[in-house]
Amino acid sequence: MEMQYNGHTANPSDYECPDGDLAMSLNLIPENGPLSPILPPGEVLELTDGDTVLYVHETTAWRHYIVREKTGRIIWIDGTETAKRTGLYTLKGELYQATSVGNTLILLTEGMTYFLWKDGAYLPLGNHIPDVEISFGLVGHPRMYSCSDKSLETFRVDLGEKISNDNLHAEFPEEVQTTVTEQVMARVNRFVADQTVNKGRFCFPFFVRYALRLFDGSLVCHSAPVLMNPSTTSAPVVICTSYRTDGSIFKSMDFDIMLVAATLDYRLVGNDDSRLILEKWSDIVKSVDVFISKPIYPYDQDGKIKAFNDGDNMDSSFIGRLYATTSHTRPAAGTPGGYNGDGSVEAPPSRPGLSGASYISSGKRPEFAEDTINTSINATDLDLILKAYTEWKYSRIFAMYFTRDGSYPGITLHLPEFSDEKKSQSYKDTFLFYRLCSIPLEELSGSSGGRTDITVDEEYLQSLVTREVMTDDYLTRDRIIPKYAFPYNGRLNLANLERSPFRGFPAESMLAYCTHGAVNWQLIKEPIEGTEETHVRLSVQPVLTGHTFDIAVYIKENMETYRVQVRGGWGGLAEFFSYEATNDNGHYTAGRSWGTFFFYPNPNACKMVIFDEPSYNHFIIDLKPHEFLNGAYATFGYGMVRKESVSDHVDSRSDGNIPIPSKIYTSEVNNPFYFPLSGINTVGTGEVYAVCAAAKALSEGQFGQFPLYSFTSEGVWALEVSATGSYSARQPITRDVCLNTGSITQIDSAVLFATARGIMLISGSETRCITDAINTADPFPITGLPGHEGIIAVFNKKADIRERTDISGISLMPFPDFIKGCGMIYDYTHQRIIAYNKDKGIRYSYVYSMKTQLWGMMLTDIYDNVNSYPEALAMSVKKKEDGSSVPVLVDLSRTSSGTSTGLVISRPFKMGDPTVFKTVDTVIQRGNFHRDHVAQVLYGSNDLRHWFPVWSSADMYLRGFYGSPYKFFRTVVITCFDKSESLYGCTVQFTPRQTNQPR
Repeated sequence: MEMQYNGHTANPSDYECPDGDLAMSLNLIPENGPLSPILPPGEVLELTDGDTVLYVHETTAWRHYIVREKTGRIIWIDGTETAKRTGLYTLKGELYQATSVGNTLILLTEGMTYFLWKDGAYLPLGNHIPDVEISFGLVGHPRMYSCSDKSLETFRVDLGEKISNDNLHAEFPEEVQTTVTEQVMARVNRFVADQTVNKGRFCFPFFVRYALRLFDGSLVCHSAPVLMNPSTTSAPVVICTSYRTDGSIFKSMDFDIMLVAATLDYRLVGNDDSRLILEKWSDIVKSVDVFISKPIYPYDQDGKIKAFNDGDNMDSSFIGRLYATTSHTRPAAGTPGGYNGDGSVEAPPSRPGLSGASYISSGKRPEFAEDTINTSINATDLDLILKAYTEWKYSRIFAMYFTRDGSYPGITLHLPEFSDEKKSQSYKDTFLFYRLCSIPLEELSGSSGGRTDITVDEEYLQSLVTREVMTDDYLTRDRIIPKYAFPYNGRLNLANLERSPFRGFPAESMLAYCTHGAVNWQLIKEPIEGTEETHVRLSVQPVLTGHTFDIAVYIKENMETYRVQVRGGWGGLAEFFSYEATNDNGHYTAGRSWGTFFFYPNPNACKMVIFDEPSYNHFIIDLKPHEFLNGAYATFGYGMVRKESVSDHVDSRSDGNIPIPSKIYTSEVNNPFYFPLSGINTVGTGEVYAVCAAAKALSEGQFGQFPLYSFTSEGVWALEVSATGSYSARQPITRDVCLNTGSITQIDSAVLFATARGIMLISGSETRCITDAINTADPFPITGLPGHEGIIAVFNKKADIRERTDISGISLMPFPDFIKGCGMIYDYTHQRIIAYNKDKGIRYSYVYSMKTQLWGMMLTDIYDNVNSYPEALAMSVKKKEDGSSVPVLVDLSRTSSGTSTGLVISRPFKMGDPTVFKTVDTVIQRGNFHRDHVAQVLYGSNDLRHWFPVWSSADMYLRGFYGSPYKFFRTVVITCFDKSESLYGCTVQFTPRQTNQPR
C-alpha cells in the first residue's frame, strides 16, 4: 500500500481519520505535495540576558530596534551599529505596546509617551501636547468725541421745543426719540468705528480664545473663551455738555461721546520649565493662534433713545490697565477747571436733575493731547496706575483724562440698552471665533517675563467675519491612555481606552487679567503754591490680598462623578468675590465686575468649587452644558453679589481616569498627536480590545469595503471609510470574541485571531475557522508510545544545539489552552502562519501553510513577535554549547543555512479495514532524501490506546521482520533534511489475517 503523508490533524477521531494524517509533524509541513523541512529562522540581532525587542522603528533612511532591558529601561539600537545601546526611557509602570507614525515613536504606558527622531537622536516630548496657558488683558485708551481727530467739537441736537424743565427725565415724546436717536446714534456708530474697528481696538465686551496650531494646520488644546470687558454696562457714554433754553423749554442740547478704546495684550503663564517644554515641541506646535468673537453690543442698534440717565452710565467700568503717553500735565494758573462746548449757557443750580453736573460750566475747553493724564500725580502713584490691571470706572477715567478739577458729567443719554438677561444670553450664544493673529512659538516662549501687546492692523477688524473660523475642540486637553494601538494608512488607531481629565484652566488664563488686589484711590484738591488756584491730586493706595484659592471640578460620566483638582493657585480670584464696604447707612456688600464667565472643556462637568485655603470657605459654581461649544460654563452678572459660603462638607470624590471602553480613536493623517471628533467611533456597547486592517479588496467590485476590523467583547465589527476619509462602524461580522489581542494578525487579504472556537480567519464579511482539524482537548501524548525516551535521544543526536529538546518541550497541550496565550506571526515570504504560545516552557508552534491549507509544526523558542511587515520578526532564545542561552531577534522569513531535524508521528492507519488484523513486514519511507537521513519506528495497536513497538530502523527501510498482527499501526519518522530534501510518504506491505469473521 502506498500512503502519502498529509498535514497534522487531531480531527476526526483516530478511528475515522484517513491514512496519512499526522499526529505530529515537527519541523515539517506539507507544501507542494511532500513534507518540506522548516529550517531554523535567520538570526537578526543577539541581545543580552533579559532584553526584549519591542518594536522596529524604520524609515527609508534608518532602522532602529527599540529594546526593553531587564531593569525596565527602554533603549534603542541602531540597525548598523548594533553594539551601541542608547538610553531612551525608564519605565515606571506597565508597557503595553510600542508603535510609530513616521519619525515619531510612541510608547503606550500610562498614556502615550512621544519621542521625535531629530538630528540623530530621539527627543522625548512627554505624554501630551503641552498645556500652554496664556493670560489676556486690556490696555485702555480713553477717547472723547470732541477731542478726536475727526471732530474736535461737540455736536448739537435740536429738541424741537418738546421737552420742558418739569419733565426732563421723563420718556421723550416719540418725535423727539426719533430725532435724538437718528442724530446721536449716527455719530456714536461713526465714533465707535473710527476709534475701534478702524484702528484695531475694542470698546464692547468680546471673547478671546486661542488654540495651538500644529504642523499640519490642525487646531488643538483650545483655551476657555475669555470674556474681555472694555465696558461692563452701556458704552459709549453720550454726555450732555450744554443746552439752550427758552424759558422752561429746552430748545437744543450739545453732546459729547466718551469711550475706552482697548488693545489686547498677553503673557505666557509659566516659568522657565514651560519654555523648555515648548522648545521641545517646536517641530509639532508651530504657533498659538488667537481668535476673537464679534463685539457683544450692550445696546440695540435698531432701538431708540427714550430718555436721559442721570450719570448712571458713568458707573460703567473698564477692566484692564490705562495707557498714558506722558506722566501728567499740571494746569497753569488761571486755567478753567472743566471744558464745555462753545457758547454754552450755565445751567441754573435750581434746575432739577442738573444740579451737581459740574461738567456743564462756562469757559472754553482746553486742547487735550490723546492719552494724556491731566491730573497731578506723583511719579510713584503714576507708575502704579499704569501697571494696575483693575476696575476703572468711567467717571474716574473721565476725571483723570478730560478735566482738571476732578469732576465728571452729571447727565447722560440713556442709549437703547439691552436688559441684563439679554446681555447674559448674548454671552451664552457666542460660539463663533475669528482668527485675529498667530503668535509664533519662539515669540511666545520669550513672553513669560512681561506682557506683550497684540498689534492689529487698522483695517483688519473691518473684515473680521471673513477670517478663518475657529474649529471647536473635543477633549484634546484630556490625556488619552490606550492599551492598544494600530497604525494604518498614516493614521494611528487607538483602542482599550481611558481618559485622564484635563486639570482645568488656571484663573489667570480663564479670566481677564487683573492684578492680585485692588487700587483704592481718590481725588484731592490742593492749592497751587503761590497762587489762589487749586489743582487735583490723585492719591493711590494699593490693597494686596494674601489669600490663596484652590478649585476642584466635578464631572459626571458613566454614572460616576469624577473630581479633578485644578493646577496651581488661584490667587487672582480674590477680586472675584464680593467685599464689605461702609456707607452712611452702614455695611453693604459690593459685587465685582470681572470673573463673569467660567468654562471647563467637557459638557459633562457639573460644578466647580472654589476653596479659600486659610478658612476653607468655598464658593460653588454650578456648570451647565454650553449649547454650541463642547464644554460646560457659568456666567455671573456684573453687579452680582458673590459672597463665600461656609460649609462643613463639600462632596469630594476620588480622582480617577474615565473609561471609554466602546470607543476607537483615529488620528489625523501623519499626525499622531491629534484625534479629532470625526475620528472617534463608538462600536457597539461592549469593550473595544483592538483594531486591525485587511489591506486588499475584500468584496467583488469594491476595494477596501471594510478596511478595519474592531475586536470587541461582543464580537468583531467592520468599519468602513466615510466620505471624509474617516471611519465609521458599519456592522457586526461575527460574535466570536478574541481571546487575546496578541493573537490578532494581519495578512494580505484577511485578519486572524484566536477565539474559544479556535483560530478564525476573517475576510470581508466572511469568517471561517482554520483550526478545526487540529482543535482538540485530548491531543495525542507522545509519552503514550513505549520507548519515547529513545525517540527523543535519536532526535537529539541528529539535531544541533538549537533543536535539542526534552519530552516536556514537545508534549502537546490541549489546543484550547494553547491558543489562550498564543501569538501569531505571518511569514509573507513562505506564505505561512506561525501560531506560538508565549510560555517559554512550550517549545513547539503550529505552522499553517496558506498554499495547501494544511498544518505542520516547528520546534522553536519563540516567546514574542515584533511587528515589522513584510519581515516575520520574533523574539527567541539562542542556546549555546556551554548550556547558557541568550535572547535573539530572529526572522522567520529568512531561514538559516544548514539542516533541520524533524519528527513525524502518523495517526493510526488502517489499510482498508479497521476491524481486520494485519501483519506488516515492510515499511519504506518515500521522498527526496538521502537514505540515512531518516530513522523510523513502527508501532501497532488493537484499541488505539495501547501501542507496542513492532520494529525500528536507522534508515529509510524497515523490513526483515514478521511480528504479531494488529488492527492499527503508526509510524514514527525522525528526519534530518536540508532545504532540498522532502518526505512524501511510505510504502507499507502487509498481510491480512483471519478475514472470515469480524474481530
